[in-house]
Parts: sequence; C-alpha cells; structure tokens
Amino acid sequence: MKLFAVLAAVLTGAMSAAALPASAADDPTVLTPAYPLDQAAAATLTFEPLGEGSTYRIRILQSSEERDSLVYCTADLTGETRYTLLLEPGSYLLEMGTPVLTDGVGYRKTAISVTIDNPDYDETLDYTELHVLMTLNTAADTAKIIQSVNMDAPVLTDGIRHIEMQSEFFRYDRIRGDFDGDGSVTTDDVLRVLREFTISSLEPDRPDAATPAQITACDINDDKAADTSDAILMLRYITLASIGADPDWTNLTAN
Repeated sequence: MKLFAVLAAVLTGAMSAAALPASAADDPTVLTPAYPLDQAAAATLTFEPLGEGSTYRIRILQSSEERDSLVYCTADLTGETRYTLLLEPGSYLLEMGTPVLTDGVGYRKTAISVTIDNPDYDETLDYTELHVLMTLNTAADTAKIIQSVNMDAPVLTDGIRHIEMQSEFFRYDRIRGDFDGDGSVTTDDVLRVLREFTISSLEPDRPDAATPAQITACDINDDKAADTSDAILMLRYITLASIGADPDWTNLTAN
C-alpha cells in the first residue's frame, strides 16, 4: 500500500472523533462519515464556504462495489470555516445548497459527481485532494436563482491529484412571507399574494407581474407558486405572531 494511503488510513481513525476546532485556517473542522470506511482513505475533500454568517448544507452520496447510493455524510456548514472529509475509492454525488432567503429558509441546491480512483491500481497516483470553494451572493429581485458548481480539470503533481471546484449560490434580500419587501409579514402581503394569484391567471405576462423574489418569498409550501394555500399559511403565521407565539414556517407547512 502506498504511503499516502497508509497515512490516510491512520488519519481515518483519528478524524472520526469529535470535530476539531476551526479557529485557524490550518485547523479545519473534520466531518465524520455516516459509517466506517471499508477501505483506506484515498482522498481528502475540503469545503471552504465564504461569507461570514452565511450557511450552507451538504449531502454526499456514495456508490461503489460495496455501496449503492448511500448517504455518506450530511452537514450544515458556516461561512469562513473550513471543513474536511476523508473519502475512500468510489463514486460520489456532492449535493450542496443554501437558503434562498435571508431568514434561512427555502433551500435550493446543486450537485456534481466525482470519482475517487484507487491508488493501488494506478502507479502514477498516491492520493487525491479535492477543494470546493463556496460563495454566496445577493440576487436581484428580478433574477431567477440558479445555484451552480463547476469543476476544473484535475492536475496531477508529484503523485497528488488536485481537483478544484467552485460553487456559486444566490439568495434574495428578503424574508419568507414578505411580498412587498418591507422586512415584515403582514396582511398587506397576504392581500398582494391573493391579488397576484387572481390577476396572473388572467394575464400572466403583464409588465407588473410579481418578481421571482416575490414568488419565492411567498411560496410557503415550496410548490413553485404563490397562491391561496400560501396565503392561508401566511395568515396563520400572522395570527400566531399577533398572540405572542413564535411561529415557525417549517412547523406551519408540516401541519
């Protein structure tokens, strides 16, 4: 077994304990797989999410001769903190996403497939290093949000295969239920959703149609539209807030 594979196998046991503190750039938080590795680790996957206070969510699925699309790891990442994860040989689907609203709801994701080759079967390869740079930007109200990830061509240097990925995410500067963009959820927002739903059914392409940001903010049940069912959920939210409760959009849509 090659040197890097041996070192990775040793690190697998050490890194499966509690996550290390991320107080320094060279001391990342270590993510733990959902199940023990069957083989020596052949790669290190590093996530570098940017944006202080921003949040990201990842889910990694693994496929190999021993595994069939199993959830290898899930985690919520915080901006300006580096994270690492050991990978054994096999194929992986990396799903990554962020909330599309500033209050942390409405996740939208993108995905990319990667294959980790086994160094035992490639005399030119000792180990693989993957690096994912994650950025979060504010989208214009009139723009549809498209989350994306791109992967550069691998570069092999001294037995190390380096793979760079850039994932770009967007969100609206708006909270859930805020149709008019005033930073709060009121009956005015409910009335405007009902008005938009009624008029858009008769004249969908009019110049003053709701923007993608307005539709996204008021699509409470995530069915890609803002309609009467969303207006009802918004009224429930407003009612609960008016009596001093602490309404939660997730709980409202679950009931």
